[in-house]
Amino acid sequence: MNLKKTLKPLIKFEHAHKRVLELLFVLYVVFNIETPMKLAKMVDTPMGNAVVAVLALTMFAAGGPVAGILALIAAHTLIKRSSEATGTIYLQGAEKAEEIKKDILDNYNSFPKTLEEEVVGQMAPLVAGGNPNSDVKPILNNIDGAAPIDN
Repeated sequence: MNLKKTLKPLIKFEHAHKRVLELLFVLYVVFNIETPMKLAKMVDTPMGNAVVAVLALTMFAAGGPVAGILALIAAHTLIKRSSEATGTIYLQGAEKAEEIKKDILDNYNSFPKTLEEEVVGQMAPLVAGGNPNSDVKPILNNIDGAAPIDN
């Protein structure tokens, strides 16, 4: 009988909508309710995240501190589940994995210059047009029926 007297003020008609929302928030957070793909695509955008956060913050004014805190927790859960449903959370991890692999490969490929590389680096550069002061002129041997180069 004492429990009934304690619960009666909590379940007044004017506070019933707050309690229903609080119960819905708790059920959404506790049970792994799958987010529909259409809703997940809308929420998993910067604008969608902002709208969900603003709606959760308005629960502080409309429903009180308990409903506001539960709304923030439910909003965080909704945003997280939406990013899992669309797959963007997994893409963010893939970008970091590629950076890690690149760093590892760079470490494997970082070794000092070899003797051959040093010698080639010190050689005189080749001239594209040949040496104009040279008496040597290139000639073309018999091409045995092949088409000439300028054909």
